[in-house]
Amino acid sequence: MKWTYSCPHCSAMLNPQDAIILVARYEDRVWLVGLHPEPGKYEIFVPPGVKVTWGDRWSFACPVCCADLVTTFSDDLCSIDIHTQDEDHRVFFSRIAGEQATFVINAEGLRSKHGKDAEVYEQETAQTTAYTVTVTNAEGCPGTSPDHTVTVNPLPEPNIIGPCFIDPGDSATLDAGPGYASYIWSTGETTRTIEVSPGVTTSYSVTVTSSEGCEGIDDVRVLVRDANAIFIDCFESGDTDLWSGTAP
Repeated sequence: MKWTYSCPHCSAMLNPQDAIILVARYEDRVWLVGLHPEPGKYEIFVPPGVKVTWGDRWSFACPVCCADLVTTFSDDLCSIDIHTQDEDHRVFFSRIAGEQATFVINAEGLRSKHGKDAEVYEQETAQTTAYTVTVTNAEGCPGTSPDHTVTVNPLPEPNIIGPCFIDPGDSATLDAGPGYASYIWSTGETTRTIEVSPGVTTSYSVTVTSSEGCEGIDDVRVLVRDANAIFIDCFESGDTDLWSGTAP
């Protein structure tokens, strides 16, 4: 398969022959390097005398427009565009020397991942997609916009903790868990925990909001025992749930 790579900023071709040619910077040194064009092939071609130390964080730039290729959502990933016969993609790769992590992403999301260190960034890239638009003016000259990154944040998953049953006249504390930006209970209260004392079996729910503005919901039913009825207690012992029927 023939891969054609280009700069996401100026659309200049980056692999006119075989290797992907980029400007590499580390501290006060600048040089041209060549990367293997096949995703997942971690070969790098550096000038004679250049020493590569594992763990060094390199900067990469386009050799034509000199734009920095570091992504907006991770300071340790760079990105370039890749074109095949069928479709266009974006390639994200680690800029830490010795680290093997490459992701190929299209408009639908993550297409493939490569490298032993990919899991370090997998959540970021799986939920993040970069979009650009290329326009052509009346004279036929093209121009490509900067990245516009859309991140899909995970939904919060609250878990209400509290007793599942109470005796008549007793109260129960329900806890939606820590770490959320806001809480709204079905009772109208807006605290992490609430105190309830229902006269009859009642369901309660809470809607939490994360710092990114995403909402999650959980609910629980608090049963009020009838003093004249047989009830069932449940408790956990090891990996087995034990149930016992008891009459007052």
